Amino acid sequence: MTKAYCVPYNAGLDSETPAVCRRLSRLLGALHDEINNNIVQGSVCDDLREFSYSLQTKLEAEGWSFSYDGGNKLKVRAPDHKKPFPRRTQQEG
Repeated sequence: MTKAYCVPYNAGLDSETPAVCRRLSRLLGALHDEINNNIVQGSVCDDLREFSYSLQTKLEAEGWSFSYDGGNKLKVRAPDHKKPFPRRTQQEG
């Protein structure tokens, strides 16, 4: 049996799912926005972007969905959401 990658605590009315979605959104956004080529030189920006894509890919494999449709703010939906966002296209490279 494989270990789950990201499962919010509790279920039903006391679920931590909304808090987990908000925090994942802020974390993934920060990995792209806080340290970037405008303020630092070096490969750290590439490493952060690579880590972000790796994290997002693992979450998508578990059913999480993501969208930037609301502008540049990332939105996250849990695997059991009634209306998941469309999956992103596979990044090459």
